[in-house]
Amino acid sequence: MIYSKKKSKYNRGYTLVEVLISSAILVVSIAAVAVIISRGSKINREDMLRRRAFQVMEEILERSDLSFKNYDNLLNTIGVGNTTIIQDLPGDTIFHTPDSEPIIAKIQRQMDKALFTYSGTQIPGIRVTIIVSYEGKTESLSTIVTNVPIQ
Repeated sequence: MIYSKKKSKYNRGYTLVEVLISSAILVVSIAAVAVIISRGSKINREDMLRRRAFQVMEEILERSDLSFKNYDNLLNTIGVGNTTIIQDLPGDTIFHTPDSEPIIAKIQRQMDKALFTYSGTQIPGIRVTIIVSYEGKTESLSTIVTNVPIQ
């Protein structure tokens, strides 16, 4: 029995055009993955810096010098006749991020005297806002300090 091998027109291999098109698709796919990875790491870094800024602000707001026990000293710090004061807090905080240079953050404290409404009652108090500035971004966190018991 003799078998004949007929060459089919479909078994010729790939043409140059097909190879170029598949190569172009592969290059575009690899470039897209590289862009996604770089943007993802940038977003991750920004999120880490933002979390660090809020951590610093919370640490400052939780200090005992910003408690209701120190309300009179805070009023004296603001001074008579002033309703708002902004102070640079001593020492810049350095944010450390993996695989990069340390980032210096400037920290300010802003205090406003005002009346705040709580359950329909006007309560005198001081709004303390901590402002952290780093890399052209600014984050802030506030609390209200009063010497009036709130239930």
